Amino acid sequence: MENTIKYKLFWTFLVTALCAQFYTNMAFAGPAKRVSFAEDDSQCRILPSLMGAKFLVQKIEKKSNQVVGQETVILWRYLNQVAYEFPARGLTEVWNRVSNGQIRPVRHFDNYQRGIEYQPMEVNQGIGSKDWSGKFQIITDDQLKEMTIKEEKNIDCDKQITYMLESEKTLVIWNEKLRLPQKYEVETDGFQFRWTLEEIVSDKTMVVKVFKLRSDYQLTDYADIGDNESDPFLLKMVNLGFLSHQSAMLGSVPHQNVANSSGRQSLRKH
Repeated sequence: MENTIKYKLFWTFLVTALCAQFYTNMAFAGPAKRVSFAEDDSQCRILPSLMGAKFLVQKIEKKSNQVVGQETVILWRYLNQVAYEFPARGLTEVWNRVSNGQIRPVRHFDNYQRGIEYQPMEVNQGIGSKDWSGKFQIITDDQLKEMTIKEEKNIDCDKQITYMLESEKTLVIWNEKLRLPQKYEVETDGFQFRWTLEEIVSDKTMVVKVFKLRSDYQLTDYADIGDNESDPFLLKMVNLGFLSHQSAMLGSVPHQNVANSSGRQSLRKH
């Protein structure tokens, strides 16, 4: 069981390949309010379903203890939608649930103000998915259940829980109120993949703006791409391999158990 969990966590940390043309060094959208979990009581007023969280994702070579790749990932939540923004790539994926409980993404190319809509059965290698917890909180409920609780702390209005696998090569420091990891580390094949929570966005106006901005993009259904081969944007995306079914969250969020078809990684090298 433990090897299966480690296998899933490893593959889900291999980020979907995106070519260098999309590294635009975009700045984080607006000043996020920093929250000290131990001292700032504003955390008690944050709504878990209406917030943003900025993470630094790193790949570290264990032998040298050197960071060999990293990027910023921002998780946004707005009621029944979640978005993963990759600022350096100019890419944002918005996920929502449809009436039957399945989830589907819309992949937004922020530099072009264009988006591609995918249907639920175009997710997870054509079998679909109803695992909303993994999208909402990065780590699935099932993954947390398989881990061992090592420590619990009550901090103001919150509970901080430290989870580990028995191998002690997977560590999660969990914020129970916000349903988010403050730190997430997985070690495998000589590398450690580390998520570190850096900032919390509690400004509701900023959160709503993230989703409103992208709702105005021109969208194309994935199934209709073949009928729009004359569209320069779509032609470019097809040629660069950016319109596959593979999620941009592959490798950035642990619940994505989908192999990376290209084998390339998008964590930026130093």
